Amino acid sequence: MLRAEKPAYGGAVIAWHDNRVVFVEGALPGELVAARITENKKDYAKAETVTVIEPSADREEPVCPHFGECGGCQLQHIRYERQISLKEEVLIDTLQRLGKLSCSLSQPIADESPWAYRHRAQFKTDGRRAGFYRKASRSVVDVERCPVVCDGINEAYASIRTLSSAPAYAAFFAELNGIHLISNNAKTAALFAARPGVRPDAEVLQQIQQKTGISGCIVLSASAVVASAGDPWVDFSLGGLAYRASADSFFQGHWRLNERVVASACEELSLHSGMRLLDLYAGAGNFSLPLAAHVQEVVAVEAHPRTIADGRMNCEQNQISNVRFVEMQAERYEPEGRFHAVLLDPPRPGLPGRVVDTVLRCSPGRIAYVSCNPATLARDLRKLCAGYDLVSVRLIDFFPHTFHIESMAVLQRK
Repeated sequence: MLRAEKPAYGGAVIAWHDNRVVFVEGALPGELVAARITENKKDYAKAETVTVIEPSADREEPVCPHFGECGGCQLQHIRYERQISLKEEVLIDTLQRLGKLSCSLSQPIADESPWAYRHRAQFKTDGRRAGFYRKASRSVVDVERCPVVCDGINEAYASIRTLSSAPAYAAFFAELNGIHLISNNAKTAALFAARPGVRPDAEVLQQIQQKTGISGCIVLSASAVVASAGDPWVDFSLGGLAYRASADSFFQGHWRLNERVVASACEELSLHSGMRLLDLYAGAGNFSLPLAAHVQEVVAVEAHPRTIADGRMNCEQNQISNVRFVEMQAERYEPEGRFHAVLLDPPRPGLPGRVVDTVLRCSPGRIAYVSCNPATLARDLRKLCAGYDLVSVRLIDFFPHTFHIESMAVLQRK
């Protein structure tokens, strides 16, 4: 038996047994559980809960019948408000241990409803089944409907699953390893990830697009678009602007919360009309477009060519003339002129050392750092604090029911 104590990043809870740390899956802090050891190391062990002997008041019944088997969610057995506080505990602990930073958190940015929030989803397929990967595996769990994705995606996914078994289209779907869907609930587009060498018949693809009711689709094989049908994009509203996202470009899937995060970043950066803003890892302009109304100029640096194309299209359709997209890796970018504020939204590996150096050389008055990895955030903040004071950090719960921790840190030049 193990007494679960405090949360760890990844969804497990820390317990102790024979003077060793045990990372226990499926337990909540304070619970007494019977657990099975799944991995033994010299300094620690991993275990999974078998029986809950003394349950927490925060434990609840998971909504999804695949919870525990599917690798998509880790926290559905925890009351949502407690999920948020557990993530905050992990965030503070990580900042203290890895960043040597002492801070309290500002009010979290979280949604009232933790269901049907995702407007993009990547379903996996092995030619026979479609769904999501099994926990810690590349085996596909057959999933008919997912409660965390929006209605538009679930409806399109159901149509695609039905059509995939039809003799006329079975050969096409057998060549896929992924079905990626984006939706605004009124319109849904698809990316079909195919095995290398696949060249689908144009007429078959058009029929699939029409019969499933999706607005458009593309087929990606060996990282190249090899076919398309219809209009493979979706438009969202972003602070009163029209924001177009293509089926193969990245955008923040929790759109309701995304709009609040953009508004918060604008407020925290204290923007005004005479300022220049540098947006590194800009995507298709998620921050650049709405923040452009508050500054003189935005320079948006992004490496993905098709995402850049979406960004420029977004500027054109919204008649925004003061955003300049630069197609380049952030670590290769050399700033031109002075920037009064910098917005950082890097991937999980965080900021390369060269980007940290670039930001410190720019010496902006304020920095907003949106992070999807608390460990790399702690590392990067420790470096940036050589020239900056940490003003605030807050949790952003972009991924309810999962262990993922996103946050926003704001820094002020010393």
